[in-house]
Parts: sequence; C-alpha cells; structure tokens
Amino acid sequence: MEIFFEHITNFTNLSAETNGGAEFADQIYNVLFIILGVIVACALPFAIYLGFKLATAPDEQQRATAKKRFLNVLASMMIIIILMGLLAFLAGDGFLDFT
Repeated sequence: MEIFFEHITNFTNLSAETNGGAEFADQIYNVLFIILGVIVACALPFAIYLGFKLATAPDEQQRATAKKRFLNVLASMMIIIILMGLLAFLAGDGFLDFT
C-alpha cells in the first residue's frame, strides 16, 4: 500500500513539457499504477460481498452463481496485482529507465 501512495504523491501534474520523454513516461507509469490500484480497491469490497453471499446462499443454484462470481473477482484481482508487480519490476529494474 505504501508503494501505491508513493505513486499518488509522485503524480503531481501532467504537463506537456517533457525531458526527453522521461518525465512523460514516468507520469504514464504513475497513472497506470494508480488506475490498477483503484480497480483492486474497488474489487475488494465486492469480493467480500460475494464471499458473504456464497456463505449465506440458501440453495445450490445461488451458491454456484456466487461461487462463480467470487472466483472471477479473485482471478481478476490476482491478474491486476501481478500486472502491478510486473510494472513496478520493469520500471524499477532498469528495463524502463525513466531517469
């Protein structure tokens, strides 16, 4: 979570002035990281809600529907978290050198 807030504080403005494209690339990286973090933050309460629906489903059909949705949300969150890690790895390890 600390990395997410660091990216929010680094994202101060989107100016047209760039230093050889490095500032623009860094701002795009920050925007992508923020968007992915917001998506995960929005999906988490939905996953909790679906887990509650799964636990309290009265019949087998509602339980199967809730389980399917719950697994879809969990898979989506895992994919996004992996993308965030990959983005941070590529930007921090020199593959996308923004300096």
